[in-house]
Parts: sequence; structure tokens; C-alpha cells
Amino acid sequence: MSARTLPTVLLVDDDLALLEGLRRRLRRSFDVHLAADGEAALAALRTLPQCSVVVADMLMPGMKGTELLARVRELNPDVVRVLLTGYADVDAAIAAVNHAGTFRFLCKPCRASELRDTLEDAVRQHELVIAERELLEQTLRGTIRALSEALALSHPKAFAHTVRRAEIVSLLVADLPDAEKWSIDVAAMLADVGVVTLPPEVVDKLYGGNPLTPHEQAMVDRLPVIATRLLGPIPRLDRVLEILRYQERRYDGADGAEGPVGDAIPLGARVLKLARDVEEIESSGGWSCVESIELVRRRTGAYDVALVEKLAGAREAEGRSRLMEVDLGALDDVPFGSVLARDLVTLDGILLAARGQPVTAGMRDRLGNWPTRVPLREPMLVSIPLDSSVDALPA
Repeated sequence: MSARTLPTVLLVDDDLALLEGLRRRLRRSFDVHLAADGEAALAALRTLPQCSVVVADMLMPGMKGTELLARVRELNPDVVRVLLTGYADVDAAIAAVNHAGTFRFLCKPCRASELRDTLEDAVRQHELVIAERELLEQTLRGTIRALSEALALSHPKAFAHTVRRAEIVSLLVADLPDAEKWSIDVAAMLADVGVVTLPPEVVDKLYGGNPLTPHEQAMVDRLPVIATRLLGPIPRLDRVLEILRYQERRYDGADGAEGPVGDAIPLGARVLKLARDVEEIESSGGWSCVESIELVRRRTGAYDVALVEKLAGAREAEGRSRLMEVDLGALDDVPFGSVLARDLVTLDGILLAARGQPVTAGMRDRLGNWPTRVPLREPMLVSIPLDSSVDALPA
């Protein structure tokens, strides 16, 4: 039977003797770490991703306890914060609660038993916060997955464009922190969710490169508004909605629309506009990757130039792939990470899956419901990354 893992707490005070005394009294209940000032505490916290609670003294050299706890909140908002001070200062308590989201405010001298009880309450609060966040994230991931699957099943051409755009976005956000990257990735996948409200004939014209009537174009122009309305009730999508709101905004503001300009435009919106337009150029005009980059370079002021050059560099470093024709009945042998290199259409004109869609378990299940004897207009053509395992594929 493995030993119980003790919750990690970080105590911060310039009185080292006091800290050592507290550690001796608390070590049976907590994994106690010590820091003598704010900078040392922040450095320690970066090495303690599992930390549950930070207890900081109000008066310390260099950085006050309230400032430290505010920075702890920025670094890891899940950590529960407790302020300890040698005087009952109401202003300090208000600052601690308002600016650092402090869980509790204790006055020195503080009995070890009182601190232990506070730490136990704080650890329980941390466990509740983590459990709630994980539940929300799982629910959110499931909702996004369901919306994406619905788009894939109802409008495979639209979903194929979404997938290709998301691949471009992933190149542009690869070096961002996970929290920022996540919201941009989600925006890229859900940007076209409003397409489900369009009549099928309009969708076919839109993604087939055919001209739209003024009425049809008006419906298409409303898609970003519809997307934000559909996604609005889902919790924790505030950043995603902001990205979708400005996804058509020109970098120089020359589109005449109200809103931010230049770097004031949310990064995700700048990324999404570039990815959307590059994907549209390559899909509708048959331009190569190199040609599409050159075309967007010529649209002076439309895009963040740094992002354009970043995309150009990332595409030069992309891995290569090879094309292979595969029988519909052998789709299970195609490795994940492969994509369809052309539309999968029956002789009757039924689109089973569109070019650019990745080979996923959902695609396998859907196509598995079609008899293998259904004649296709052309054999299935897939693009397989060269580093994939293709041993099971026919030579």
C-alpha cells in the first residue's frame, strides 16, 4: 500500500526561525516548502506545479504579501492564497481580498493549530476548484467535439475547410502557452459552426467557389454573428467569442468596421483571419503553399506581417507526406494523421467525405456504414505523413 501523498503548501516569511518552527509542526500533515521573500516564493512556485496553498506574510523586504499573492494568482490561479500579518490592518485585508483573491486573512501571532485548520480548509478549497475546472473542461471538450462532429456529418465540405484552416492555425500558435493556444484552436474549429443554418444549396455554392446572390451573401456575412450566438451559452468561451467577433478585421483597419486596429486586435483573431484567407486561396484557386503566402504578402495592410512571415517559415519546416490510393474497405489500415487528398464521392454524386478531412475514428465509423461495393467516382486518395507507420498498407 503506497503512502498517502501530502498536500503541498508554500510558506513565505522573512523570519526563517518562524518558518522552520511552523514546518516542524505541520510536516506530518503537509509537504511544507519555505521561502524568505517574494521573488524566492515565485521561483519556488514555478517548480511546484502541484502546490495547493501559499501563505505569505504581509510585511517582507522587496515585495509585500499582497503583491506576492496577486502575482501568485497570475502565475497559477488555482493555488489558494492566505495572508498573514502582524497587525490587524483593515486596508491590508481589503487589498488582499480585492487584488489577490485571498482565501483567508490571519493575524500574527498565529497559533500552529489555527494555521493547520486554515491550511486544511484551503486544501479542500483547492481540491474543489480543481474538480470543478476539470469537470467544466471535460464538458467543454465534449461539447466542442460534438459540434465539430455535427458539422462534419451535416456539411462535410465545410468541415474539410475547417480542418485545413485549423492545421494552418496550429502552425501559427505552436509556440504559445497552452491556455492561449487552446482558445485560438477552439475558435478555428468552431468558426464555421453557423454554416449549419444555411440552406444546402448555399453551402454547395459557398464551398464550390460559385458566385452567391446578394441575399445568399448576406446570409454568409452573418455567419460570425450566428456563431457567437450559438456558442454564447457555453461557459468559459469568452476569449473564443472575442476571436470570432474580430476574425474578419483587417490589421490596418481599412475595412471601415468599428473595433481595434493593429496589435490591439486579439492575437487569435489576427491568426484566424490569415489562416482563413490562406486556406480559401489554396482551396478555391488551386494555388500552392508558396504561392498563397506570396498572394497574402501582396495584400498590404490586411494581415499582421509578423504572422505572415511566421507561417512562411513554419511551412518550410513542415514534414513531407506521400499520396496513396486505398480501397474503402481498407480504411482501418490508414494511420491516424493522414488526410483525404480528394473528395470521396459515389457515382451517384453523394459526398461521403471532403478533401482535407483527417482520418479519424469517427470517419472510419461513418464510412464503415457504407457497403464496400458502393462504386466511387474515383478511388480513395489519402495523404500519409512520411513518419507514419504504413506497414499495413498495400504496396
